[in-house]
This record gives sequence, C-alpha cells and structure tokens, in this order.
Amino acid sequence: MDNKLLLIKVISLLHVEGLLGTRSDDILSMAREIINTTELPNAGAENDYGREIIEGLLGTAGWMVQCVGEGTPVGREDLLQRITMNAQGEQFIVEALIGFLDISDDLEKMASYRDRTIYDIQSYKAKLAVDQIIAKARRKLMFEGAKIDWSTFVRDLVIELEPYHRVGGVGGLEDLGVMERIVRRC
Repeated sequence: MDNKLLLIKVISLLHVEGLLGTRSDDILSMAREIINTTELPNAGAENDYGREIIEGLLGTAGWMVQCVGEGTPVGREDLLQRITMNAQGEQFIVEALIGFLDISDDLEKMASYRDRTIYDIQSYKAKLAVDQIIAKARRKLMFEGAKIDWSTFVRDLVIELEPYHRVGGVGGLEDLGVMERIVRRC
C-alpha cells in the first residue's frame, strides 16, 4: 500500500465514521497518527508532483479528522471536490474514492467497509513495524554477527515480534499474521 492509498483509506474511513455518527476516538487517534507519520517524497523535480498530491491528501485527512471530531457532517460533493483537487489529474485517486462513495447509502455495507478498512490499516502499520524490527536485526547481524549471543538475540527478536503474530480480529476477520508471512518469505 502506498501513501496515497493509505490516505484515501483514512479519508474514506473518517467519512464513514461521520456518516454512521459513531465518532470513535480510536479511529480519530489512528488517523492523526497516520497524518503525523506519513513521509513525503524527497523534494526534487521528479518528486514534486507526487509530493503535492500527498500534501493535499494529508490536508484533506486533517480536515476530515476535525470535521468528524466536531461531529460536522461532510457531504459527498464536498469530499469529492477536495479529492479531485488533491489528485491533480490522477484519475485513479478520484476513482478509488468514488468506488467507496457508491456504498455510502447502505449502513450495513458502510459498517463492513469500516471494519475492513481498520483491519487493512492496522495490518499495514504492523507490516511497517515488523519490517523495521527485521531491518534492525539484519543490521545487527551484519555488523555485530561475530559477537552476538545467539540465544539472547533470537529470544529478544521473538519477543519483539510477538505482538505482531496476530493482527486484526476486527469484525471477525482473521489473518495468518505478519510474522508467518515474513517467515514464509525467508
């Protein structure tokens, strides 16, 4: 999942929260965390275009957090206009949102979408965390391999990875877990 898709998921999740009137502090907190930790592409002529799109989507996500937090409903047209401006001609971004907006009249589909989207975002965040843990372990192996106490190294790595063994459980969804996918890749 790239940053554009992640931000579209956050924006659509916040829109669902507003439509359902559930206003979950956990979802608002997760959205703020993503907004605050999303990295922009490095400045440069070839990256400016993507950078501007992500900056626009971050602005829209921040606006959505504020609206949902205040209980202010966001209309379909307002959201679509903002995303169209943010997308700067990247039609696939607008189409990703339109696909979601097509379910916004069905409460059951919206609740299901909310649960799947929370799960997707949590899984993505867990994957990033596991990737960082594995990269740190790999660096340690490369630069300190000769002096590592292997039993301690493996125990500490397993302990650090354990919280990511099972990710999800939202809305009855289950996943094999990020750890199993990592182990299968190795």
